[in-house]
Amino acid sequence: MTTLAREKNLRYNIDDGASCLENITMKKSYVVGIDYSLKSPSFVSFVGNKIYIGCRTNKKIPKNIGNIVFYTDFDVDMKVSEKNKGMIYDMNVIFFQDYLSFVSHNSGVSKYHFYMLVEGHSFWMARRSASFADLAENVGVLKHYLTRKGYEYDVVSPTKIKKYVCGDGGASKFAMIDMLEKDTGIDFYEIFGKERGKKRIPKPIDDIADAYAITKYGYSVLEEINASKED
Repeated sequence: MTTLAREKNLRYNIDDGASCLENITMKKSYVVGIDYSLKSPSFVSFVGNKIYIGCRTNKKIPKNIGNIVFYTDFDVDMKVSEKNKGMIYDMNVIFFQDYLSFVSHNSGVSKYHFYMLVEGHSFWMARRSASFADLAENVGVLKHYLTRKGYEYDVVSPTKIKKYVCGDGGASKFAMIDMLEKDTGIDFYEIFGKERGKKRIPKPIDDIADAYAITKYGYSVLEEINASKED
């Protein structure tokens, strides 16, 4: 059942496994990269030879392309307001919850073997006070959910991610997309029906690229994270 189909019952479940400290101390084998924007959150995880991508789109796309497995939700085409933003926050958490369940079910890997890495806020976004406040609340709801469920997570800056995957902390959205397509050998513009060469940033491709980059970076620090559990 999709997120939007359940909007009359938006309260996500935080009881199953809530506050389980043993889950946090468990060694992690996999990473979920989380680009958690208000209306276009995207998630990426690598399990075995599979790349699981969660994104929002109203375009019908194949569920499997090469070694990529897509988990999609309907695009939330609504203006954020004081009246509806709480609902959007909940819908985003439910989408993440459903994505993680999908990956766990299809890969056979326990949810608690995943290390969650969330992209932090950029300096540019922090300067846009109104948008930043809504985004901060949105991410805060996600952090509350992850904490209550006993999932281990960290936050990493966009600059550090871009520096790791592109060699430039100020890399553009288009450079990040180029990195994604080069790594995967997949034409994401074709998949999502977007035209190349336009100045407008192609959604949700840029968010997928960010989540993919976050996951790559996450694996570079995973050994250090697990080593700290042995101390």
